[in-house]
This record gives sequence, C-alpha cells and structure tokens, in this order.
Amino acid sequence: MLLVLLSFSFPPSPLYASVDAEVASFKITATPSAINLTAGETKKITITVARTSNTIRRIVNLYALNLPRNVSISFKPSWGRPPFISVATMKTDIQSEIGDFWVAIVGISRYQYASALVRLHISAPENRENGLAVVYYGWLVSDSDGGPSDAAQRIAGQITSKDILIASFYTENPRFVNLSPRVLSLVHSKGAKILAYIDTTYGTRPIEEVRTELGEYLLKGVDGIFFDCAPNLLNSTHYSYYSTLYESVKAHGSDKMVILNTGLSDKWTDEAVMNVTDILCVERRWTSESGFGTVWARKYPRNRFMGLSDGVTDWESAESLTRQAWDLGVGFHYSTNRYTSLEAWWEDYAGAVMQD
Repeated sequence: MLLVLLSFSFPPSPLYASVDAEVASFKITATPSAINLTAGETKKITITVARTSNTIRRIVNLYALNLPRNVSISFKPSWGRPPFISVATMKTDIQSEIGDFWVAIVGISRYQYASALVRLHISAPENRENGLAVVYYGWLVSDSDGGPSDAAQRIAGQITSKDILIASFYTENPRFVNLSPRVLSLVHSKGAKILAYIDTTYGTRPIEEVRTELGEYLLKGVDGIFFDCAPNLLNSTHYSYYSTLYESVKAHGSDKMVILNTGLSDKWTDEAVMNVTDILCVERRWTSESGFGTVWARKYPRNRFMGLSDGVTDWESAESLTRQAWDLGVGFHYSTNRYTSLEAWWEDYAGAVMQD
C-alpha cells in the first residue's frame, strides 16, 4: 500500500483529501490550507488528526509528499493516536523552487491512510538592500578568556543587520577561540551574521575533515561557513564534493549560510556552482572588465554575490569601490587594505556606505 501511495500524483483538487478521509478511520485537516512564503522564510501549519469511527485507535504517522526543491517540513509530534494535533514547520531557503505547489500531508496507519492538501506559493526574495561582507582574519579576542578585542568592538560598532562578518574560528599562535561566545554575542546583538572561514584547497582536502570542522563551528554558534579556495570549473568530483559540504551545512538548519569563494566572475565560473552555495564570492573580479555579469550572473538576485577590494588606502576610495560593486549588482562588498588589520578609517568608511 505504501508503494501505491508514494506513486500518487496530487492534482490541484481537494477531491483527493475527501476521498482519502473516507477510506480511513481518521481524517486530516491542515490549517491554514494555503500559505505564501518568500524563499528563505519559515511558517507553521497546524495538522489535526481526528477520529471518524470508534474502531481501534492505531498509531498514525505523518508524512509530506510533493515538496518543492529545497523545501523541508518537520512534524511535532510526527505520530500519535487520534485524536491529536501536530505542528508542521515548513522551511524554505534562498534556493527553494519558486512557484505554486500542492503539498500532500499524509497520515498512514497500517493499511489505512488519509491526506489533506496544502496549497503552497513560494515567491522569490526581493533584492535585499546592499550590505558589507567584512573579511577580518585578525584577532577578535583580546585574551584566552574570549573577551572582544578592540577590533571586534570597532567592527560591531558599525555593522548592521544587513551585514556579514567572516573570520577564522581560532587564532593561530597561540591558539585561542577567536569567535568566542562573547564575540558571537556582541556581533549578533547588531543583527549581523557571522561565518567561519574554512580552506578547502580546491576540493583536495579530505571531505570528512572539512565536515568535522564545519560541524564544530556550527554547533558553537556561527551562522554559516565561508569555503575558501574553491575551483571555478566543477567537474563531477568537485560538484559532489561541494554539494556534500553544502548539504552538511544545511543539515544544521536551512537558515545556515554558505559562501563559496572561487575568486572569479561568472565569465570564468560554471553556473552549476550556484546550486552548492548561497553566495558566490568573486573577490576582485566583480567589475565589468573582469567579466562579471557577462554570462549568467544577471539571472540571479544581487544578494547571491559578494566582491572584495584590497590594497585600499583611504576611506573615500573604499566607499567608492563598494558603491561601484553595488551598482554592478554585487550585493555584498568589502574594501580594505589588508584582511588581517582594521584600518584607522574603518568607521569613516562604514559610516559613509551606510548613508545610502
């Protein structure tokens, strides 16, 4: 029976819900029966499993069928004896399939089943406002106790909920936790996201080693991973490697963010890379002269791209470069002299670009 059930194709008609309910000794209703989501949002649905006869109350297990790509659903509880109520949490991310769908909420109890249809509309996210992607590989802690350093306090003094901070999770020598709980709390209090740096050495690092590393960082409170040194041309082996890493990050929550750094524009990068990252970092190749936007980048919203400019010596030039990147459709950008230090003009630069 289960195989037959999984082969059903649910058309846009509530007829199946009423027919299924008559077959079983229980019925299922979903409230609301239609929901609208913007990709990246999460919403809850109340699932009511009611008795329709006085037969033996068997356990009913809940499932969802026909979910769009990159959409997940969880039930709490996922089973029970009728009557009971479950709360279904439907999660999308920025790569979720866009459009209108009919999702079947199915209850199975031995040889009986019932279902309810939920109409799901997923719309593309609006091009969010431009933001800074601050890459800082210096110390964010002042000592082994994890107190925020002067640089951490200066960064937190300027960043906003539009921005991202990318940093190493540990210092090098001596080895301290750089993204300490106190640093995470300070930056999160400003609404910004924090991503931990991981070098993938162009897909040659042992994947289990990378998965262990990312798992540690995510469990300790970061919002995502910045995978550095990624190949711009993905053969089947590379695609499998980075797809596995992407899924490993998302296993910690669909809201966890992945940035993949190929360092090259879409002119020199396989479009398939967009399936295994939320944001593509093109480093300095965000300009028209570098080929950005000449092949496939214009098909995607600006918040899927990040650019960098280093060797900058004053805040006026830093502001100008960031605004140029934004104007070209690169939603996240950061200008600096060196990634290991925070310039004396950081506050002037950050303050200027915020005045948009």
